Amino acid sequence: MSRSRRLLAQTRALTPALLLTLASGLGAAIPVQAVPSSLPSVAALSAAPAASSTAPATASTAALAGEVQLSSTPPNQTQSVPPNIVMTFDDSGSMQSSRVNDNPPWTTDASGNQISGLPDWGNGSNDTSTTDSGGGPWRCGGVIDPTATSGIGTHVMNGVYYNPNIIYYPPAYANGTSFPNADATLTKVWVDGIAVNRPLNPVTAAATAGYNGNADLDRPSAGALTDLTGTIQYTYPTTTIYYATFGTTCPANADAGSCSQNPSGTKSGIYVYYVRNVDGTTGSGTATVYSGVNLRTRNSSSSGYTKVTGDSTSATQNYVTWTVTNTSTTPTSSTDNRWQCGSGSAVSGGGGDLWNAASPMDGQSHTLSDGTSVTYPNGGPYYYRLKQGVSIAMNASGSGDPTTAGLTTLYDASNWEAVPVTNTSVTINGQSVNQWQNFANWYAYYRTRNQMARTSISRVFGTGALATKITDPNAWDDGGFGSVVRMAWQNLDAGTYKLPSSAIISSLIDTSACSATSTTASPSGIQQSGAITTPPACYRSAFFNWIFQVPASGGTPTRSAVDRAGTFFTRGNGNTTANAHGNLEDPYWQPPASGSGNGNELACRQNYHMLVTDGLWNGGSDGPSYSSLTLPSSGLTLPDGATMPDPASAGVTSIYNPVHDAGDTGYASLSDVAFHYWATDLRSDLYKPASGDIVSPYLPDQKTSVFNIS
Repeated sequence: MSRSRRLLAQTRALTPALLLTLASGLGAAIPVQAVPSSLPSVAALSAAPAASSTAPATASTAALAGEVQLSSTPPNQTQSVPPNIVMTFDDSGSMQSSRVNDNPPWTTDASGNQISGLPDWGNGSNDTSTTDSGGGPWRCGGVIDPTATSGIGTHVMNGVYYNPNIIYYPPAYANGTSFPNADATLTKVWVDGIAVNRPLNPVTAAATAGYNGNADLDRPSAGALTDLTGTIQYTYPTTTIYYATFGTTCPANADAGSCSQNPSGTKSGIYVYYVRNVDGTTGSGTATVYSGVNLRTRNSSSSGYTKVTGDSTSATQNYVTWTVTNTSTTPTSSTDNRWQCGSGSAVSGGGGDLWNAASPMDGQSHTLSDGTSVTYPNGGPYYYRLKQGVSIAMNASGSGDPTTAGLTTLYDASNWEAVPVTNTSVTINGQSVNQWQNFANWYAYYRTRNQMARTSISRVFGTGALATKITDPNAWDDGGFGSVVRMAWQNLDAGTYKLPSSAIISSLIDTSACSATSTTASPSGIQQSGAITTPPACYRSAFFNWIFQVPASGGTPTRSAVDRAGTFFTRGNGNTTANAHGNLEDPYWQPPASGSGNGNELACRQNYHMLVTDGLWNGGSDGPSYSSLTLPSSGLTLPDGATMPDPASAGVTSIYNPVHDAGDTGYASLSDVAFHYWATDLRSDLYKPASGDIVSPYLPDQKTSVFNIS
């Protein structure tokens, strides 16, 4: 069936079915007898006379040695047809962000508005208020508590941030090998390891590293390096105080060499001296001590000076001056180059500068909430977690959401603690992993939404077991992963990749050694090859080159992108008529297995749209108008003859909701677009029930429980 929809009731009586032969495309229908009440074993069938080949198995035949179990699928349905996948990658500006969503969990209402009294990720300052838009340490927690095995602690907080329970592997190349590990010394870690190491158009890494913090994508530049080992330089202020008094001796705490004896002046037979810039005094009479950081003395009058009067005795015949220098026990920092988890170079709409809190890595000893005593390093990487023992009140409804009081507790900065990521090895999922290496790989390849998505996609499609090189470009069923998946790709916003009429879809394989710099692996040139019938030799490499080039800028016109994908799956109508044949612009056309001939139109090809995005669409007047689409209505007849139930009935409302934007009147919602293509016969020339051209779903026996169907 050319639609990814199956509404045929599974309770329908098992009657002779119509099966499509894959070799001849939409060929003659083959009748299949009803499945008997019990099935013979393969051994029994091979030994029994032809006339009784459908007889039920007996106890003796069913227990034969070497018995082979029958597949639950008929033999002529065991050869799969490569499905079509159109991948749409969100290249909007928000993908630059180093936070996974626009607001912390449970802090917005159903319309996405910030709930009064609950915090945001931050407002650009070191603000830990829980009653305004200030941020807090939750900005730097991948999950609420990495040590938790159940409960709210296992819930994602900022899912893009480093999670100590995950091994961060580098991306995979088209051939299944991995990108290099990032710098495990943390002194020169790529800001964008994908951009530096991609095969096509790599950027040059900078010669020196900077202190870039947790920056947005490609900030300050794609080739920048970050030093995560920066420290804070502490200084202890010293203050020198000057002192003066009558006499000839200085106190014991006077600075060495600072004591000076000076002859007093006289005024009418009385000994005197003069002072200025006095900050304070101690004592009284002729024993008064004058002090000041800029105290000045002399034995004769001068402008700005105040006379200090003694007497006519030898006790005041002289005065002494000295200094005392004190060093503060409270340090101040002159330079702080420590890595910051919540702040860095940012762009509008990104979020790298939302929480400008200083690093907690202070070089001091701390006791964590689990009783562990740890000495924080002076600088370096870290993450935050909810302190153990902090109880978060949860709703009794079983929704798994905290109560209002619980949220107040959760978003109280004093309930979080920092945990250093040290240069030691730990066991993660049974593997020994160096934590600095793991953190470096996270920073270089997973730190932002864009990087995490691109790295993950490359690993899904590029792992060694899935990257088998296919030697025969027409042997689409010879076992390699790429041979059983057909891909086309587009960006959400950028004009170069919007599934133009020349866009093709083909098996995700390379049939030759492919140079990334060659036009044979150009992601735009190969994707837009036009009406060709020979699969490109470097289609897989072109797909990977596209993934590694996807930027993050612009808007999020998701509705038109989804509509383009649906329209793509309607291509090729009429290629089943006499003297017509398809090509790789036609999603249902299959190249001939022999390398010659016109190929086949496969009605049983399944279609999938893989939308990789970070959130809701934006942009007005985008996509189709909903009046132009097939939308749910009571009594709507679907292409297979099934009748659509009332859209307001129970069950239907749970899978379809138009969610029309009041500010974009007349334009379809995502659910409108999805329903339209789900409910549309995408290739009416392939699916014609009236003439018997259908692809019936395989209905297993429901009478004998052979296949454990009750």
